[in-house]
Amino acid sequence: MGVEKSMGVRHVQEFGSMGVKVMMVKHFRELRVYREAFVAAMRIFNDSKSWPKEERYSLTDQIRRSSRSVCGNIAEAWLPARRGC
Repeated sequence: MGVEKSMGVRHVQEFGSMGVKVMMVKHFRELRVYREAFVAAMRIFNDSKSWPKEERYSLTDQIRRSSRSVCGNIAEAWLPARRGC
């Protein structure tokens, strides 16, 4: 049985000879996919600051909104999955 404390993950259990790891997470922000999506959204936001001004209200705005929506969709899906619905 191993323990992992990075990024708020509570603990990791190993089962059987296959060494399958199951993370026991309490909040969607602890999910690796959420953390990676958040980092990607921040990178997109920072990188898009240097894009041409004429793209500010079309491409830039659209890609920023879509990158933020990924995190929102993960958070929204977490609650029903957590409740077992």
